[in-house]
Amino acid sequence: MRTRWTLTAACLIFGLVANSPALAVSTYSPSQADLYDIVDVTLDWGGGGSLYLGSGTAYGLVGDDGVRYDMDFSPLAPPAGDGFSRVVLANNSFNADLTGYDRFDILFTSETLEEMKIKTYINTGSTGFYQSELTSVFVDDYEPTRITIDLSMVENLDDVRGFGIQMLVPGSPTAYAQTALVQTAPPYVETKMVEVLKIDSFERTELATGADGDGWAHFGFVPGPTESNTTFVSTTVGATDGTYAGKIVRAGGANSTFKWGMERVWTSTGDDRPVPADADFDDPDDTAVPTITQEEVELTAAAFNEATHIAFDVTYDTADFDPAATYAKLALVINDSTGAWYQKGGDLAFVNPQYLDPGTTTLHIEMPLTQLLAGSSSSAVPVGTPFQGIFMGGENPEDPEGEPLPPSDLIVLGFATIIGDENNNSVAGAAIIDNLQLLKRIEVSDIPGDFNNDGFVGLDDLDIVLSNWNQNVAVGDLTAGDANDDGYVGLDDLDIILNNWNAGTPPVMNVVPEPAALMSLLVLGSTLACRRR
Repeated sequence: MRTRWTLTAACLIFGLVANSPALAVSTYSPSQADLYDIVDVTLDWGGGGSLYLGSGTAYGLVGDDGVRYDMDFSPLAPPAGDGFSRVVLANNSFNADLTGYDRFDILFTSETLEEMKIKTYINTGSTGFYQSELTSVFVDDYEPTRITIDLSMVENLDDVRGFGIQMLVPGSPTAYAQTALVQTAPPYVETKMVEVLKIDSFERTELATGADGDGWAHFGFVPGPTESNTTFVSTTVGATDGTYAGKIVRAGGANSTFKWGMERVWTSTGDDRPVPADADFDDPDDTAVPTITQEEVELTAAAFNEATHIAFDVTYDTADFDPAATYAKLALVINDSTGAWYQKGGDLAFVNPQYLDPGTTTLHIEMPLTQLLAGSSSSAVPVGTPFQGIFMGGENPEDPEGEPLPPSDLIVLGFATIIGDENNNSVAGAAIIDNLQLLKRIEVSDIPGDFNNDGFVGLDDLDIVLSNWNQNVAVGDLTAGDANDDGYVGLDDLDIILNNWNAGTPPVMNVVPEPAALMSLLVLGSTLACRRR
């Protein structure tokens, strides 16, 4: 009795399985000049607020594709307005033929306040009005948010007469300047995040206060002074990835500067620095910490090198804050034994506690590592590429022809807090951290089985699966062949390739399989013919 694997392998070998090429999504985005020609039409919409400069002029050009605006959200009470804190910008002289386009996109970044809600819209013909979904944009969104209008149901696409942006802020802040960055959107490419390394879920009932603990400590960086007005404890409040989270508690009364609240150290030197607990966390109160080897340090460094983002959940509980607190900020620093260090300043997770809803508010941070700034003139590492060449003994960026840099025996990752009032006095508050991980962004083809994202399912994709056969990989990592998001490369992933074989537009070099490739397929077919699921 034949199995479906015999049949699908045979179809693969003889090229009988084929799908139609996938159609690419066609995106239109206004130019920087169009963005710069936006004017304030807020009063025409019956809402409060205005461009902060009051003249309808852009605040300034940014790079090659963006414009930064200053706005003032001041709600107008009825009958002059409807009470909303809203600013509406429009380019009513915009004329374009968007026939053949599937999407109208802009990129939007909020640079102050905690949250904004954004829409973009277009006018077509004499009366057509079409708008995007209302999208929340946060100040901690480190990559621009894509705002999209689906053009599939839009009439008179050959007669687009204007576009605009509507911005609303929660509550009713008065006379509050808001800076926003509007950018031209590149063609749409679907991407997703996959996990490279779970750094910590904080699943311990106790956390370290010294060098004999489980890898976290509440004193300053090694070496560094103890931060007397901070403590680091375990809590069940704000736990987003399990039962416990780590909490940085900051007392008031000290200078309003950043105080280190927690650090994690990976080291193979054994010189009384705190080191991480075993990965299984099988004893939550364990303080007998196993020794970290140099190989483990370098594997951790390799994960940092592979990742594109560092991610975590941060929770703010209004019960933790002094009523006078008007801002709470986090900073992140990474360093190593060479003296190189990289930092992201206080806007890492910025909130105004007075605008938070009572109880807890959780932000999910996915910060690109390119946001890290080199903090040491002695660093040989390019900004945005932490550890490349330092830990793994790779090329020295300052001397490519010279000796590789030696592996480091130390990685330190730390968070600092600053909490203050409107007069910049330090006041009490806390930040709760959980689900700390390294991620990488990968492009996602719209063709199932296209693992190398070349728009075609063929031998290169098959090679990815075979190279990782029977391996556990990051969940959803297409570059490793996990098509079904189960973290394992096996028959289910191969089945997706077979069912989509030859889908898309073949690259020139992959139209006809080489004899060696055909032999591999024959061997694969013979193997699968003898195997049932």
